[in-house]
Amino acid sequence: MFEINTESERALTYNNQSVLENYHLYTGLKIMKEAKLLDVFTKDQQKYIRNNIISMVLATDISKHIANISSYTSIIQNAKEKGFNKNSVQEMQALLGIAIKSADISNSAKPSHISLRWTDRVLEEFYAQGDKEKEMGLPISPLCDRNKEGNRPSSQIGFIDFICRPMFNQLVAVDAKFQFAVDHINNNYAYWKKVQADAAAAK
Repeated sequence: MFEINTESERALTYNNQSVLENYHLYTGLKIMKEAKLLDVFTKDQQKYIRNNIISMVLATDISKHIANISSYTSIIQNAKEKGFNKNSVQEMQALLGIAIKSADISNSAKPSHISLRWTDRVLEEFYAQGDKEKEMGLPISPLCDRNKEGNRPSSQIGFIDFICRPMFNQLVAVDAKFQFAVDHINNNYAYWKKVQADAAAAK
C-alpha cells in the first residue's frame, strides 16, 4: 500500500494493481528475455513457463490472500476427489501458488528460535515504513506503528489466524508430510498468546 499511498511512479505504471509483484515480474521476465534463458524451449513452452511464473508471483500479493485461499480450497478438494491431473493448468497453478505462498509467509511455520528472529526483522521493516509514512504526513499503515502498544503479539496472532494457518492447512491437504510446519505454527501461536496474556495481566 505504501507505493499506492505515495502515488509512486510504479503505482501509476501498474494502475495500483499488485504494484510490487508486477514490477518484479516485469524486471525478472525482462532479464530472462535479454539473457535468452528460455530460448531452448519452443514458443508454446515459453508461454507456459511465463504464465506459470506470472501466476506464482501474483499469488504472493497479500491483498489477494483471502480470494486465493477460497480458490485453492475449491480446486484442491475437487482434485483430491478425482485425482490430480498433471495436465490441468488450473490444478498445477493452484499447487504452485500454494507452494510459493507458503514459502513466502513461512516465518511462523519455522521452529520458535528461528521464527522469533525473523519476526524481529519483519517488524523492523514494517516500523521503518511507518516511520517514513509519519515523516511524509501519511496515515501509518496497520502494524507499522512502532509506538503502538501490543502491536508485536497481536500482529503475530492475527497473521497466524488469517494468513499463515489457512495457507498451510491447504499445503497439508495436498501432502500430509507438511504437518510438521503446522505443528510449528501451533507452537508459535501458543507462545504469542502467552505473551499477550502476560502483558494484559501485568497492567
